[in-house]
Amino acid sequence: MNSILRYFLPIYLIVYFAAAFFWRSYLVWKRTGINPYKLGKTGNAHDFIGMLFRFSLAAIALVIMLFSISKEAYQYLTTIR
Repeated sequence: MNSILRYFLPIYLIVYFAAAFFWRSYLVWKRTGINPYKLGKTGNAHDFIGMLFRFSLAAIALVIMLFSISKEAYQYLTTIR
């Protein structure tokens, strides 16, 4: 099961990001001419939540890639027993 997940999870992640974020954002940009990924650099809550959302997506991608590449490195990212 682990060997199947090592190959399936990165492929699923790429397909999911492409369908859910990049494709939909491209359609919004083509229809409205507005970049949906553009967030301000002010200190308001909207920009802060956007920064946290981007950080969480990057962290998820990093964990999945580490799981696929190295089982030893992934062990350091699992829960503490």
